[in-house]
Amino acid sequence: MAKIRNYVVLDGDSSARVVADYFDRHGTANEKMMAYYVLGCAYRDMGDVPMQLESFQKAVEKADTTRADCDYYTMVSIYGHMADLYHRQVLPEEEIHAIEMAGKCARKDNDTLSVLKSTELLIRPYFHLRDTNRVLAIADSALMLYKKFGYDNIAAEVLSAPISIALDYGDNIKAKECLSIYEQESGLFDNHGNIRKGREYYYRNKGRFYENIGELDSAIFFYQRAASASLFESAYKGLLSVYEKKNKPDSIAKYAKLFASANDSSWLSKNSKMVEQMTAMYDYSRHKKQAEESAQRTARAEKTRMRLLLILLGVSMMSGFMYVSHRREMRRKQEDYAKMERDFADSQTALDGLQKDVRLMRFEYEERMSDMRQEEKSLNNEIELLRNSNNQLTEKYDEKEKELAQLRKYIAKETETYRREISAKTEELERLGGEVEKMREKMDKDSALREKDFWNTSIYKYFRDLANKSYLNDKVEKEKWEGLNNAIRKYFPDFYSYINYSHYLNFEQRCVCELIWTGFADADIAVLINGNSKRVSRLKEQINRRLFDGEDAKTLRANIEALMDW
Repeated sequence: MAKIRNYVVLDGDSSARVVADYFDRHGTANEKMMAYYVLGCAYRDMGDVPMQLESFQKAVEKADTTRADCDYYTMVSIYGHMADLYHRQVLPEEEIHAIEMAGKCARKDNDTLSVLKSTELLIRPYFHLRDTNRVLAIADSALMLYKKFGYDNIAAEVLSAPISIALDYGDNIKAKECLSIYEQESGLFDNHGNIRKGREYYYRNKGRFYENIGELDSAIFFYQRAASASLFESAYKGLLSVYEKKNKPDSIAKYAKLFASANDSSWLSKNSKMVEQMTAMYDYSRHKKQAEESAQRTARAEKTRMRLLLILLGVSMMSGFMYVSHRREMRRKQEDYAKMERDFADSQTALDGLQKDVRLMRFEYEERMSDMRQEEKSLNNEIELLRNSNNQLTEKYDEKEKELAQLRKYIAKETETYRREISAKTEELERLGGEVEKMREKMDKDSALREKDFWNTSIYKYFRDLANKSYLNDKVEKEKWEGLNNAIRKYFPDFYSYINYSHYLNFEQRCVCELIWTGFADADIAVLINGNSKRVSRLKEQINRRLFDGEDAKTLRANIEALMDW
């Protein structure tokens, strides 16, 4: 197991899959979690990103955090793997969640160093999001905590991001202070002042500092050291900037050419990685969609089986001709309604799919446009550089002009294609929307029967029983909330569409809104969400603002009750 945590490569997934299947049926919660963790590591070494992520997610789902012997140490490792995976896929929001979960597990495991490391690792996604204020706050907190617990050398390493940000904003005093601490306390330097391999970005920051304060010769020295460590793009960019300040045309021409070449290589590398990331996430989305469709088919089959059992039970209890006639009529109505409900669900599913396609197309279009604009900007920069060079570069300048013209034509073509596809999807959305509206009008005739059926559902009774308690030891399981959401969708489709498609509510806001719709009092809601009256009031205020543009929580219940007149 130590090999797995240290990223030692595993051979294939066959044995790991057998182990996972066995312990999933016969093992304890910790054994199940460990088995899926091993399986995820096997997929990691095979390069299968979707299956790796799915296995890690299953692993943490198998953990029983209510038990005293829960293996939080392994959970820290799993969330750490997930954070690294999200970082490689450039998903900072998901990376933040994984790091925070790793920190929570480390606290429960009394692992102080892992708690501190999880705090430090939050710098990475927030730096990617360019939230400099958050990065500096996290860095200060991590630095203080490392020093508090005696990890002075690790504390100094936290300063890399603050140094870079200080240099970006021209705060040379702060940059000098951080560089001094980094050099004296990190323990990364040998007796000759050479930094440990893999940390050479220090030379780049040191060069930028000397350039900022006007010591250009020292800046040149450290930029050249960065170049010798293969940090070509930032090193040549710095050298070009220094020689521009020193007004040395020969050196400017030399490093302009080297910087352009390094920039091209960097762009090609980033573009290749982006393609790999998009491919991996597409595979993951497709795999996730297939799993969801399979779960939906199973749920529909179970519902059909339950309906048949209820009908057979009703038939067996008939005792007279009039009652038999009445039951036959009711059965006919139920079958008609079930068919209508299936047709409505199919149309709603198709409508949901089209809406997702439109959102995906918009996202892909914006991504492509962003890449192309970046490429256009790069070409413009190269053209400007070529214009300032000597006459020998005229031919290359013309070539870049042609590339820019072709890129603009391609952008125009992609834009027109996007508009046509969006137009087609919009027409299809309007058609399906009309069909769904017709079905909804027809189904509204039986709305009273649906509402009566809802009050008799097991999920409503489950929440009503919980609400009668004064306090819940554990949170309501997410599956129960999803069960309530599915019941709302079935019995109150208009209200479901209003809060899920016409407006956006997060998970907790949606749960509170559905509880209000189904008649739960504020005190009951506080019990069900494991909160207090202030928390309920704050959520009601947020919901009222999103759904009705309301200013406070007081009018939310009246606004929701007004929807019942639909």
